[in-house]
Amino acid sequence: MTLVCDEKREAYHQALMDHHIYCVLVPKGIRIALCSLPLAKIDGLPKRLKEIQEGL
Repeated sequence: MTLVCDEKREAYHQALMDHHIYCVLVPKGIRIALCSLPLAKIDGLPKRLKEIQEGL
């Protein structure tokens, strides 16, 4: 899954990593490997992504 973002991309990436959502920077976005997450964590992932982004 790729999150498209330019603004605060590096800060968002670090915040995700700090919350144990492992991802990589790609041109104009952040790539999250859903295969690295247990199914229980994928269920609430959109909410967590939004909360982390709003916290920046």
